[in-house]
Amino acid sequence: MRRFLLLISTIFLLASCGGNGNGAGSPAKVSELLHTVPSRSIAVMHFNNCEKAMEMLLDSSNVFRQLDLGELSDKEMVLSYDYGAALIPLLAVNAGKIASDTVATISSIMEQLPALKLKGYFYTDTLAKRSALLISPSQAAITEAESHIGAETSILEAHNFGKALSLAHGSAGAVYLKNGSASRWLPKNLLGNIIPRKKLVNFTSGAGEWIVASFSSYKKEGIDIKTVAEDQRYFSKVIDGMKGEDSRLVEILPDTCEFVLDLPLADWQAYYEAYCLYLDSNSILSSHDNVCRLAKHNYGKTPEDWAKELNPKEIAKISWDGRQVLLLRIPKASLPQTIEENKYPGYSSLIFGGAFSLEDESSCTGFGTWLLVGNAEDIAEFALIEDRSNEIPIPSKDCRFAVYTPEALLYGKGSNIELNLY
Repeated sequence: MRRFLLLISTIFLLASCGGNGNGAGSPAKVSELLHTVPSRSIAVMHFNNCEKAMEMLLDSSNVFRQLDLGELSDKEMVLSYDYGAALIPLLAVNAGKIASDTVATISSIMEQLPALKLKGYFYTDTLAKRSALLISPSQAAITEAESHIGAETSILEAHNFGKALSLAHGSAGAVYLKNGSASRWLPKNLLGNIIPRKKLVNFTSGAGEWIVASFSSYKKEGIDIKTVAEDQRYFSKVIDGMKGEDSRLVEILPDTCEFVLDLPLADWQAYYEAYCLYLDSNSILSSHDNVCRLAKHNYGKTPEDWAKELNPKEIAKISWDGRQVLLLRIPKASLPQTIEENKYPGYSSLIFGGAFSLEDESSCTGFGTWLLVGNAEDIAEFALIEDRSNEIPIPSKDCRFAVYTPEALLYGKGSNIELNLY
């Protein structure tokens, strides 16, 4: 599970991942099994085939993978995580209509639980003649699930979860993550050497209300990503209105890239206007304006005037071999030919968001049509790189954004947003 959360967490390194675009297929119907999931769950993974889903989501050493589910192995399942200090899993498997063979299968599974230090609860609805087996390493989680079932409250009553369901269209299943609880489900050490955890958590929490990842198969590619974001206070709305544009970044990337954040720009001013609307909707535009005024006082030019002069067509942040630089593609500007003092540190983040910032932005230089920003040593090393690969699969056409690590690629192409896991 940790590996899956690590990969899907890369979605939010841009502080947004996408909106309510059209997806293929029809919306997922509401499953009876979701009634077994507690209402305050922060991660819900709902799939049609339990065995295939666990093979994809969980490491081979995971305790749930040690279970012999027998006839239930190919049944519908929900793996959920409740809000709490620790991420405690609750597995619910659809046991179907109550019959003698079902009871025998359940008994066999229940006999395995003590040796695996797991707890179980067999839920039956005699009127509807349906049942489900709930399993968790925590008796408290089982007890809470029983309580929710008895009170007829579930994740279906959680705020806007119904809207998240309406965005899911995967024939195999879907994953739902609650953004406001990102501090609970984001791995503690996720890209800590690249983006501070506090900033990453804030990005994720502000991107939308729910993340919805739809799976058309049990493969880790072509995963459709959407967010529930009803108003402009969510950062995903900034991306929603962006048009796809050509990306040239892959032409200059080092072979050893550890992280790439790429934002091609059809119109940087339209992006900035949407960004300011997002700031205003969160009551922080005045603070942003104050910082911009201070920047003009300190450096002699407003960040907006700086961007107007450069008219960037693409901005990126990359990390390789423990080094980092910002890159701005400036096709028509006169760029420095040697490493110089950067007269406008921090300006990229003021226009394009905090994801485009470095601890040290003291230097800059030109590299073809790109302006490199960072510390002098990292800039010099970037310019000397001999092995530049075109194999990182960032789209070169109609690209709205891309986030890459060796474990995953998230990208917006046209109106779609897809995640590939490696």
